[in-house]
Amino acid sequence: MGKFERDWVEIAEQNVAKALNNENSNIYSQEIASIIDQKLKELSIDYDEAKWSGGADYGDAGDINILKDGKVILGIELKFSKKDGEGTKANLGQNKFHEYIPEIIGYQKFDEDLGLKNQRYEKVEKYLNEKIKNKTDYENKLRQIRKKDTQFIDEIAEIAKIGQEKYAQYISENGVKYLDKINELVEDILHSKHVKKSNSTKKVLYCVIKQYETPNQNVKFVNFDEIDNKVCDIQATGKSIFFYNQNNKLILKFSVNWKNICQGGATPSFNVFMG
Repeated sequence: MGKFERDWVEIAEQNVAKALNNENSNIYSQEIASIIDQKLKELSIDYDEAKWSGGADYGDAGDINILKDGKVILGIELKFSKKDGEGTKANLGQNKFHEYIPEIIGYQKFDEDLGLKNQRYEKVEKYLNEKIKNKTDYENKLRQIRKKDTQFIDEIAEIAKIGQEKYAQYISENGVKYLDKINELVEDILHSKHVKKSNSTKKVLYCVIKQYETPNQNVKFVNFDEIDNKVCDIQATGKSIFFYNQNNKLILKFSVNWKNICQGGATPSFNVFMG
């Protein structure tokens, strides 16, 4: 998700929280809040405050916390789309597979072992005729180059792409050997247990809003316990890793990605999308 998109999504999240607190908000947020409030009533959840918990705090599951007597009793994860998408389910660190399966190396080490990090560093050094001191120096130099030479940035991304595609294939080939651990990872992601603070007893309600701020806006809730989310097969195409159940239905898609600057730039990671 780009910065611009994140900005409007954060405003939308805040507006829904305001509407849940009966504060002034736009009609679209009021509609969403009304549907959420009805869902909470169906779940027999009594609350007296909704508090926005999104923004930079990626360690807390959900975007809105529901409180009773000052205590968090539920998190609500909101996924907005101005079209028909269902949003990113999670943004994970590059070492996430290794955390669950020590036998599988992280993407960053995989990229380095292929020699791709050195290729990118050497390319930047040759371009500027300067030695790179460290990771921060590399990133600063890339930002400078990006301002004047987008073609060069594309060439850096092409180097990274080699490793992204090979890592996706590596996970598909090796992940099937550890399906119990893969399923543990998938289960944690689906129930928002992959973030630090969500190891508490707080439950998370997953809410998808499509056609946001249009007359066709619609809201739905997803209960992952009612879906066959047991991974039986893993496939890779390009930079994407696909996790399928026994009926060959897609559960999650992981995209091998780099946040900040460009692909091959600052922060290797995974974007995770619902199937």
